Amino acid sequence: MNRTENWIKNFIKCIPLTLTGIILFLLSHPSFIFSKGLFFLAFFIYIPVLISVHKATLKTVWLQGFIFGALSYGLYAYWIIKAYSEFMPVVYIGYGILYSILFLLLKLIDIYFGKNNWVTQWLLICSFEFIKTFGFLGLSYGVTAYSQYRNTYFIQICDITGVYGLNAFIILFSAIIYSFIQKAMDRNLFIKDSENISKNKSSNLSKYLQNEKLNKSFSKKTTSVALVIWVIGFAGIYFYGFRAVKDYSGFEQKTVAAIQNNENSWLDGIEVYTKNIQKLISLTNEALEINPDIDLVVWPETAVVPAITDNYFNPKDKRRNDIVSVLLKFMDSKKCDFIIGNGHKVYNQKGDAELYNSALHFIPSQNIIPPSPQVYSKIKLVPFSEYFPYKKQFPWIYKKLKSKGLLNWEEGKEYSTFYINGLNASSLICFEDTFTDIARKQYQAGSRCLICISNDSWAKSSACQNQHLSIALFRSIENRIPSVRSTATGATCIIDPNGKINITSPEFCEGYVIGKVPVISAGRKATVYSRYGDVAGWGEICALVLLLIIQTINCIINYKKSGKVKLITR
Repeated sequence: MNRTENWIKNFIKCIPLTLTGIILFLLSHPSFIFSKGLFFLAFFIYIPVLISVHKATLKTVWLQGFIFGALSYGLYAYWIIKAYSEFMPVVYIGYGILYSILFLLLKLIDIYFGKNNWVTQWLLICSFEFIKTFGFLGLSYGVTAYSQYRNTYFIQICDITGVYGLNAFIILFSAIIYSFIQKAMDRNLFIKDSENISKNKSSNLSKYLQNEKLNKSFSKKTTSVALVIWVIGFAGIYFYGFRAVKDYSGFEQKTVAAIQNNENSWLDGIEVYTKNIQKLISLTNEALEINPDIDLVVWPETAVVPAITDNYFNPKDKRRNDIVSVLLKFMDSKKCDFIIGNGHKVYNQKGDAELYNSALHFIPSQNIIPPSPQVYSKIKLVPFSEYFPYKKQFPWIYKKLKSKGLLNWEEGKEYSTFYINGLNASSLICFEDTFTDIARKQYQAGSRCLICISNDSWAKSSACQNQHLSIALFRSIENRIPSVRSTATGATCIIDPNGKINITSPEFCEGYVIGKVPVISAGRKATVYSRYGDVAGWGEICALVLLLIIQTINCIINYKKSGKVKLITR
């Protein structure tokens, strides 16, 4: 059999394992298969992945990684194609390349880094899931720990470790179980090879198996200790979770209504804007009739399209000015505060107009007529949709995006807190609630309640709504503050500081939720996570680098002693 045939045979042999990892990934997270996911399967995702890496050769492992990344994220985020079909290849190719690099690095560790290489592989995977949230294409979607959003007691530890500490613990189980399987596989392979080459099979085999060094390489002692520690840790996490869940009914409460307008975000025009404002007003009036004591009404991201302050002070289009006037009069006639999503236009020192995706806080009889709302403008913009930093390098992409009416937003600069009759709240817009540090900085700026406004209507997907919710929920636990989510199509809900969804609205329909949120004192002691942030994620990276340095030095020493680098596996 020639080398090409061996290459193909090895690749085909490993594909079922790679596909199993993809299926476990999709089943554990909200997806088109199960809209809310089967969270317990997340503990097993990387077992077939690591086995396939171990079985693969350097010539095939990168291709397995490309297939894993392209298919897992392509199917997980299939809903992107409904709005940005021409850019779907970026998802396939981008994540394919990322995972091909990951698989190649995992294989190099598998070859060169000794009997407990699974520890280094575990740290590499954890670091990878943390690092891939950075940069222009950085997204938190698909991080393993977010699959646990319905496992309430298990995720309470995130107020200490953050989501990336919990993520490492979940992935550790896969690494430990893989280690048992790897050692058994290697021992069986060694016995088989020994039998094939021995003239006197029984005596030579006995001699080989009595070799102390070889026995150590097959020893499961370290792995067994790690499993015992993991089981104890698992019990400890649940024990902490039961202790950490708190009853907030004794706290001062504020009543909040979050509106869901179920509007198609791709529709445009004065008639559409007018109809949508009328719908939002009608839903708000209905909520206020049910509960006149509502303290705050929240409308979704860009629920109001005409820039309110600009159309009031610089009326260039009477129809837009009329929409704004009706809206302002309506809000000023109520007793409750409003936080609404709006395309907020301001003028810089040069007199040029800048448009921001903003949340505006209005208080009746104080800042509505004339409008002078408190404003938070979105800091983290959506790649391709709201910004593209490579205009000069890829002008054809930039022109294509502009032709679709995208890239119109400027980046916000400041974190801010809205003061709502004793409730200190701040806004997170669109997918900002999927980034750990943005919510944390809002907390540090004084916020004790997160007002999350978003619009995922363009995706037309329950999986998309639930994926977003599964991530956003962790921001409440990490900082121990409630969240109010007002979305165009779902999931509009109220989340308590335990990460429990108290009330939610059905998806893809007009509606609202009314509920109470506890008033958390501004002087309350911050959680460990709120104080120190993603220390776990950075710690994983530091531990990985340290291990890589130690193992590399060890390889160099072995090379000097033997004249070659010793291969631990094929």
